[in-house]
Order: sequence, then structure tokens, then C-alpha cells
Amino acid sequence: MPQKKYLSSNLPKITINPQKNNPKRLAQSQISIVTKGKIKDRILKMLNEIEPEDKLRIQMFYLSDLDVVKAIINAAKVTTAPIQIILDPNKDAFAKIKDGTPNRQVATHLLAKKQEMNLNLDIRWYETHGEQNHTKIMTITSPTKQELITGSANWTGKNIANINMKSNIHIKGNTALTKKLQQSIRFILEQF
Repeated sequence: MPQKKYLSSNLPKITINPQKNNPKRLAQSQISIVTKGKIKDRILKMLNEIEPEDKLRIQMFYLSDLDVVKAIINAAKVTTAPIQIILDPNKDAFAKIKDGTPNRQVATHLLAKKQEMNLNLDIRWYETHGEQNHTKIMTITSPTKQELITGSANWTGKNIANINMKSNIHIKGNTALTKKLQQSIRFILEQF
């Protein structure tokens, strides 16, 4: 059975009643589910549409997809506010000690590019003690833009290149939700 038919026949439709909820917030919000390779497409679209006044924040468990890393570098050339990235140190994973792959190598590359190109980029390590910072989220905000993407997909070739079945949610225009997530990320950044 094709995936689309399987999903539509096995998952009930969700009806939102704008009379019960805040109609202004719902009218402004666009919510979509993106899966597998479409996640990468959406991330790249978001990064490629960065404007100078946008604030970009990323918190990621695994970051290694080369196209995404290049798009982050290009976004850092455009935005006037520093791109804030919080990475898991990849030293602990599921009760095993690891060598920091892939985030340490990617962070080293990004910091070298920052130096070489004078990029507007700020990278921090999430302090872990045997656990992981398993978050996978990006927010982009400005006075006219509220956008976020989050879900199960790490930003690696395996997770966003049609190999693993992953799904994310992309939300545009929901100021309250984006503001709450921005506050959480800002709080984490202030702890460093």
C-alpha cells in the first residue's frame, strides 16, 4: 500500500475549531509535517531565505550534513545577529563513551570558517554528564518572521536523505510558540 494511502487510512484527521481556539493565532500559523528527504529540503529553504534582521538559533544532537553546514555558513554571511548554535558534545550516547563525532569536527570546521570569513556565528557545547542533549530544533525570528522546525531527524545524511524514516514539524507564524522556544534556548545560552 502506498505510504500516502496508508497514512490517510490509518491516522484520523484533526479538525481545529477556530471558535474554540484563538482565531488570530491559528489564522497566522502554517503547520506542516515533513518527512525523510523533505526535511532537508525545508531546512535548506529556511536557511537560504535568511535575511539580515533574522535571528537564527539551532540546537542539535547530531549535525553533519554538508549541504546544511554550507547553508549555515552562507546564512552567517547574511544575518547581522550572530547565529547561535548549541551542540551536544557527542561524548556520551546510550551508555557508551564516544569520541565526539560528528559535532566536534563540524564545530571545528565552522569555527575555522568563522575566523577565515569573519562570520557572525556563536557555537556552544551543551554540558552533559552521561546524558545527551537530544534536541533537534531550529528557530528563525525577526519582527516579521516566526519560523521553527523540530522533530526526530538529526541533521545527518542518514537522517535527512531518504534513508531513515524520520518526521519533523515545520511551523510558521506562531509567535507565542516561537517566543517560548527562543526563551528556552536563550536560557541555555546564558548558562555558559
